Amino acid sequence: MKTSLWMLMMWLAAPALASAAEFKPVLDQTRELITGVGELTPAIPAGAAEATSFTLPMGTQRNLLTEVPGKPFRQVDPPPEMTTWWKMPFYVTLGLPRDLADAFMGGLSYVPFISILDYAVYEKVPTQIFVRDPRDWHNWTGRRNGRNHGFYDGESWGWFPSANTWNLTHPSPWKARRNAAYNQKLQKRLDELNAGADAANQEIARKQLAARQAALEALRGGKAIDATGAAAGKAASERMIPYYKTAVLDDGSFALLVTSLAVYENSPRWAEDLLWAELRQATPDRLAAARQLLKEMSNTYKLNLRVRRALILADVMLGNPKAALAEANEYMDPEPGKPMRNRLIFETALAAGDLDQARQALGEMQQGRQFPDQQGLMADRLNLAAGQAEAARPSLAARAAAAPADAYAHYYLGVADLARAEAGGKEFAAAVESAQKELATAAGTAPGPILRGHAEQALAFADKAKSELAGKPELTR
Repeated sequence: MKTSLWMLMMWLAAPALASAAEFKPVLDQTRELITGVGELTPAIPAGAAEATSFTLPMGTQRNLLTEVPGKPFRQVDPPPEMTTWWKMPFYVTLGLPRDLADAFMGGLSYVPFISILDYAVYEKVPTQIFVRDPRDWHNWTGRRNGRNHGFYDGESWGWFPSANTWNLTHPSPWKARRNAAYNQKLQKRLDELNAGADAANQEIARKQLAARQAALEALRGGKAIDATGAAAGKAASERMIPYYKTAVLDDGSFALLVTSLAVYENSPRWAEDLLWAELRQATPDRLAAARQLLKEMSNTYKLNLRVRRALILADVMLGNPKAALAEANEYMDPEPGKPMRNRLIFETALAAGDLDQARQALGEMQQGRQFPDQQGLMADRLNLAAGQAEAARPSLAARAAAAPADAYAHYYLGVADLARAEAGGKEFAAAVESAQKELATAAGTAPGPILRGHAEQALAFADKAKSELAGKPELTR
């Protein structure tokens, strides 16, 4: 019995390849079937009824201020520094002339050739003892002193040593008290400003809550009006789309938004694109919240097929393909022969590893001539899932050669090559290199982010396999 490449890698290189050993290429196209293969960049049209029927002037919540604009708080602790005026006459008379002379010598230290003479006269003689403050003399060797000042390797020359050593300022408790009184008045003004912002934020929060409640009530109360819930979805979307435009969504409001759009089955195209775009990029927590509400609505509106598709998508993205397969089996496809139901069952069964259901669904599609241009690729994917890469590879290679721009053919061919590498021996290097080539082509020509992500993940695995197993000679013999 052959050992799969990832199991073989685990046996040979664990634990260094533990993460790579768990890699499983994505073979199903559930995401693409439901959301489309391309990029989604939905834009809410100006004046769209769904965005203007209930404008709900919620506004944007404001952050509370930490200071009055243009008027920062003044320093109190530690007390601010204040000029020690009685020292200034002494500094101007005795310190400043010396600091200026030292600055002149420091400037010469940057002049080529002259700096050599400057070093000899100022540092070595050393005449600096008559100019610099004794507490900031440079070392006789020219190296840095305790303050990191020096001729050669100091962080700086140590400009105006008298001014920096004589403590020409001192902490002023009087100035601190004056600043504290100023800050107290400023704090009162800041509290007034924040009180207004806080009241406005509370009003916005109240309106947001009212919008969420109205959307949820519309969703849960629409069955009596319309068995598909489309009218309820429209009413809920009219609340949640203005919310989406003006507020930051949390998990609960995200669930309401996508469920409203899903129930609104006869919506304009931009609304459906918004639904799939938001679900594509949702975090697991958001997906879990949305899945709970979508499940409730799928039970309420059994004839609403978009809700069912959104629920299937959420299950697949959350890593629950068996639940997605169960939902696909409940899909009430109104078309003759139920082509979408068969395709959903095939894709979710492939994701769940239920090859019998996948094979049965493919048989029904072949019998009903459904998705004729995809049937060959579906059969190849089924072979890959069954561990029969040798049977899938020839047709995949022919498809990739006949249609070089078919990113999916290159992707699945790369996956087949990864499986071919499991045998090791002389085939290993060639199979991995072929997989790298095909997967790189797939990533570069992918029509959208879904396939691009799958191809890049598989390519990273192939690169890691080649680099980490290059030193395993038993694989190439």
